[in-house]
Amino acid sequence: MRVAEHRPARRWLGWVAVGVLSVAAVAQGRAQDPTPPPQQQPAAPAQPDQMTFTSDSMTLFFTVAEPSATDFEAFMGKVKEAFNASDKPERKQQGASWKLLMRVEPAQNGNYTYMWILDPVVKGVSYDLFKLLAEALPPDEVKALYDKVGPAIKQISMSQVRIIGPSGM
Repeated sequence: MRVAEHRPARRWLGWVAVGVLSVAAVAQGRAQDPTPPPQQQPAAPAQPDQMTFTSDSMTLFFTVAEPSATDFEAFMGKVKEAFNASDKPERKQQGASWKLLMRVEPAQNGNYTYMWILDPVVKGVSYDLFKLLAEALPPDEVKALYDKVGPAIKQISMSQVRIIGPSGM
């Protein structure tokens, strides 16, 4: 009788043993054959520099908040100094062919419009003002200029243009 009483217990122990061995086998298999780490996503391709041009001539219009107009003009003075101080021939070419104009009419909707005329364009070289300034000024000064002038620039629009007549026409 005692044997009969212990049979269910033996079956239960047997199933527990099978379960433990199964879990151990699975665990050992995972330890020997780990799942490979997830693949890293490739880096997103770099965005092209929107201020690098391929046309012969360009015009750019900057809309600047009226209260910051003098700050923007002082900022453009720093850009001119950076062109003049650069040892890079392409920067000298950019500075020589870059004209900055301002509409003389009163501000419209609280904004002034500044126009750049780039003729000829130095092709394949960035006209990004902050990249240019980063070549000439310490990073903290460039950041301070960006923090001051960046929010004042409300819009930038640009167009490829073709010169159709001589100067002074």
